Amino acid sequence: MCIVGSSVSSSDMDVTLMVCLLRNIAKIQIQDVLPKPSDTSECADLSRIKYYRNYITHSSDGKLDDCVYSEIWKNVCEAIGRLSKQTLRDECDALRFAELDCSLREFYMQLCKTIEMEEKVKDLERELMHPIPKTLRDKIDQDMAEWAKDDSRYIKTSSMTVILEKIRNKSFVVITGSPGMGKTITARNICLKLRDIDGYTILPIREPAKILEYSTKEIKLLIFIDDFVEHFHWIS
Repeated sequence: MCIVGSSVSSSDMDVTLMVCLLRNIAKIQIQDVLPKPSDTSECADLSRIKYYRNYITHSSDGKLDDCVYSEIWKNVCEAIGRLSKQTLRDECDALRFAELDCSLREFYMQLCKTIEMEEKVKDLERELMHPIPKTLRDKIDQDMAEWAKDDSRYIKTSSMTVILEKIRNKSFVVITGSPGMGKTITARNICLKLRDIDGYTILPIREPAKILEYSTKEIKLLIFIDDFVEHFHWIS
């Protein structure tokens, strides 16, 4: 938006407006995808700037790791250098290591605090929405730690591999056998593997009614019932 009668300068325009004008007035073919590195045409360089601007603006948390940041900065600076016939390249290089002035530093610090607060709110929301209460999850974590200690003495068998694959492909599996054959320790070993490798949340229960109480599609849940009717070990 500009005031009628006022002078208009490209310095007052952001990337989005510049791209819109170049596309519709200058008829430059600016793309929405990242061009190949070998393409250094004017259209490709403008497309790069637009792509990276949107990549950063639309990111979920506004954060970049060092490698991605360096790659984006390098590509954008090179694009600006080519578009400006290298007249702006030195300015780009200087900006990378320039110190923030007081107003920008204050804005940056406030932004960091806002992002941190938003993360805490998201964590709290996830905590409140989790189908399994935190007190129960803490108890399960303690049980899992004990299982892991016992698991260090477990010897892998062919039956364990067969059962593991069945659980990955079935929604309900029953392990049966005579007393002392290692049904419980085998089931626990499989639970630990599915937790660590497949990302399942393990829920050991003794009452079948709890299955309906905690069943959810929000998380990958593996319900384990041990000694439900004395001779049976259920994994659901």
